[in-house]
Amino acid sequence: MMVVSKMHRKGVLERNSVILAAVAAFLVFLPGMAWFRRAEIHVFRDFHEHVAVVKALSLDLLNPSHPMLQDRLPHGWFSPYAWIVAAVSRILECEP
Repeated sequence: MMVVSKMHRKGVLERNSVILAAVAAFLVFLPGMAWFRRAEIHVFRDFHEHVAVVKALSLDLLNPSHPMLQDRLPHGWFSPYAWIVAAVSRILECEP
């Protein structure tokens, strides 16, 4: 009969901790993914417009232009969150 030491058991858990965390995250998010699929919600269908808003804000934080039109009209997605993301991208000198 083979006796497995506590140290060996701990090593197995440590070696497989990333896999266990990935499986746990998948099981936690599985109901949400099923709901999105059943509700036919397109999660990323307007991603390009959010990026355009952040880019317009990063070019001019105080008086941004409309991201889709060549005009200074306000856009509905100019928000404090987009402004913060644009400010951080401007500080870090990176494009959205």
